[in-house]
Amino acid sequence: MIALYWYGVMIFIFLFNCFNIVSAVDINSSGSPHPHGITSSDPSTLISYAENHYEINGGIQKNGNLFHSFGQFNIHSQESAVFNDAGIVNTIGRITGQDY
Repeated sequence: MIALYWYGVMIFIFLFNCFNIVSAVDINSSGSPHPHGITSSDPSTLISYAENHYEINGGIQKNGNLFHSFGQFNIHSQESAVFNDAGIVNTIGRITGQDY
């Protein structure tokens, strides 16, 4: 009876560890690792990164709108991206690369 109890405990620990390993890997729908990071495809958009925080500055301003062009825009859980756009009515971004 005790052996059966420990067998169940071992199975639980094994399955718990398997779930944690699988959930720690970021996989996209095609089965390959999900890309990471934000890159600019326009020299007017400036991106800085520190401690899981992206700060996006610059861009092209026209008629109260601020336009940004990115080659890649991928943030993961526990990361943030902030657009510095004080005084702007609309901030518009586009992704031109394949990793979005």
